[in-house]
Amino acid sequence: FADCSALTHLHLPGDVILSSAVFAHCIALTTLTLAGGISTGSQAFFGCSALTAVKFASNVAIGDYAFKGCSALTHLKFASGMSIGCFAFQHCDSLTVVEFASGLSIGDYAFKGCEKLTEVVFASGVRTGQFAFHDCQALKGVEFANGIASANEALQDCSLQHISPSGSGVG
Repeated sequence: FADCSALTHLHLPGDVILSSAVFAHCIALTTLTLAGGISTGSQAFFGCSALTAVKFASNVAIGDYAFKGCSALTHLKFASGMSIGCFAFQHCDSLTVVEFASGLSIGDYAFKGCEKLTEVVFASGVRTGQFAFHDCQALKGVEFANGIASANEALQDCSLQHISPSGSGVG
């Protein structure tokens, strides 16, 4: 399905394993729903430049570089129990807000270079890889729920103005 220019909407049922680059460069794809139990290969949706909305169910595994260069994404809300691979959302240049539910793991450099990212909300039990938000220069605010598992220099080279603890999270 890579390079399919007619595909605009995609709903994938649960318990599916997607191979590497299977939907890469589907330039007309605008909406995507990933049901629980899905595992994406590396670069699965790489370069889907029209993708504006992604709905994630619990227990989805996102492979390395899976959404790299999806330049139309603006807001992502991740479900509980997910894992996000290394560089998974690198250079998603329109991304402004990211919300993480509880029990989630974020790979190294997962959001590196998301130049318009301004806000990140972490629920409890979230684990971040090294430099997960490296070089997100517009990142001004971070909200941490009680009990964040680890941060591992996740916010290096960001322009933070406020960090807020919160007991509510997004889970």
